This record gives sequence, structure tokens and C-alpha cells, in this order.
Amino acid sequence: EHMETDQYIVKWFKRKFDAGRFAKSISKWQNALPWNANYFENHDQPRSVSRFGDDGKYWEKSAKLLCMMLLTLRGTPFIYQGQEIGMTNFDFTSMNDLQDVESHNIYGIAKRLGFPEALRWKMIKATSRDNARTPMQWNSEAHGGFSTSQPWLGVNKNYKTINMESQIDDEDSIRSMYKTMIALRAGSPTLKAGAFEALQISKDFFVYRRSHEDESLVVLLNFSTQERRAAYEGAALVVSNYDRKAYDGTLRPYEAVILKES
Repeated sequence: EHMETDQYIVKWFKRKFDAGRFAKSISKWQNALPWNANYFENHDQPRSVSRFGDDGKYWEKSAKLLCMMLLTLRGTPFIYQGQEIGMTNFDFTSMNDLQDVESHNIYGIAKRLGFPEALRWKMIKATSRDNARTPMQWNSEAHGGFSTSQPWLGVNKNYKTINMESQIDDEDSIRSMYKTMIALRAGSPTLKAGAFEALQISKDFFVYRRSHEDESLVVLLNFSTQERRAAYEGAALVVSNYDRKAYDGTLRPYEAVILKES
């Protein structure tokens, strides 16, 4: 259900992402089930940073925010290949670049129904399954290091800057944030088994609490390009996707923080 909050009726008719709708759906199922299968992208869905974040100016920050959200929800988190380095939707320019049968079928149907070419391409570009099926970007060599010959599907041209090799030893990379959050979750009974409680939901803001026995963690997520005041006095900073030592009550653009309540 959370993967349908940015669409009208069917996935091909997208509407602007609203973090509030997304958060309400997440919260509904966090409370309805004792255990969830949590995912933000897979082989049939567009890339999460392009869909729910900002794959431009705030690419790194929003990818880290989504990482922190995924790994602080109750349930089993699923991380799709390339998600851990912030791979984005494809940069193809025409239907000739796509291999996905469904995309070609939908494009043909839309054409027969009289949809303008620009609208048909907009639908495909936002929703095609090929967004998440481009080859894994291992390094900056030809074809992203995926193959020494031409792959079945083209490699996103941003492979020269977004690739595993460039992030693997970078302590501030998206991949390193995934390592940090996986380790935090693995050592935290609260994140693994604690209760979930939504505290605040708005168009671009989501706050929830995970609690277990005598520990309480609060997760603040700013899905916005603007700073936001969110005062949580007496709480110690555990993790932020920005370089900070303490939380001062202001969230920066696409900032995520985890606070430990006293």
C-alpha cells in the first residue's frame, strides 16, 4: 500500500510524492501487523531516491534519510541491489533504450488511446521497471564494471560518480550509512523488537518512536528542501545523516536524526 501512495488508481498515473500519505500508510501497517516486510524499491519498482527523495541536489542526504527510515521500522528490511549506493532511475531518452515488455505494452496502449508522445514518455520514465534493472554500478570503468561487453540493458551514465568503488572506503558515503544503520539495528533490541508509535505526520515531516523496556528512540525525518524546527528537549543524538555532534532542534534539508530519550 505504501508503494501506491504516489499514484492515481494505477501506477502509470503518478501524482506528486507526499511524505504524509507515505507515512500514514507506513504507520497503519506498522501497527496492524506484528511484523512487516519493509522495502522501498525492488526489481519491479523505480529507484527510491528518485521516487521518494531528491536525486539532484539532495541525492546523498535523501538516500541516507531513506536508509535510516528503512532500518528503524519494525519488521524485516529489504535492501535492493544498488540501493546501498543510491542508484537512481535510468537516464534513457527513448523507448528504444528500454527492454521491459510491460513498458512497451503500456506505451503502445497509450498511443492507441491518443495520449501525446510527451505524456507517454513521462509515464514510462517515472514508472518503468527498467528504472531498477539497469546494471549494478561497480566502478567508473566501461559499463560501470558490470561487464566487459555491452549489457542487455544500458548503464546509467552517472555510473562514473555513483558506483560502489567510490563509496566503499568513504566513511561519509551512502554505503557507509547503510553499514552504520545495519550495525546499530543489529545491536539494538529496541529497533529489532520494540513497539512503534507515530508521533507526528505532515506533508513533508514524519516522526515516530520505537520503544522497548526502558529505552525509547525517536526518529525525525524531514522530507523537505527547507529547514524545519522540531524541538525534542532532553534527547541525545544517536545518528544523523549530517555531520553534527548534538541535535539543536532544527532539521536541515532532508535531514534524518535518531534521538535517545532520557
